[in-house]
Amino acid sequence: MTLRLEPAIDVGGWRAAALCEQAIAVACAGGAMVATAHKRPVAILLAREGVVTAFAPDGLALDVADLERRCPGAVEAVTGPPRGRT
Repeated sequence: MTLRLEPAIDVGGWRAAALCEQAIAVACAGGAMVATAHKRPVAILLAREGVVTAFAPDGLALDVADLERRCPGAVEAVTGPPRGRT
């Protein structure tokens, strides 16, 4: 399993990015290959005027410092200069 920060988007003075968990598994048996994959959001980071908040998909508030420990660069992605799509 890997945590991946999706590209941030800018909307009406806000910047948002989704932190997603993704996993890929591949197995071979009897000459056949089977692959599975999943991707699901674990947090939504929102920033406005330098203030960052984070929420789980169910709306529960999350600790931004904990998310930054788990995914270094997450805070900069929503507070730094725009990258990628806007």
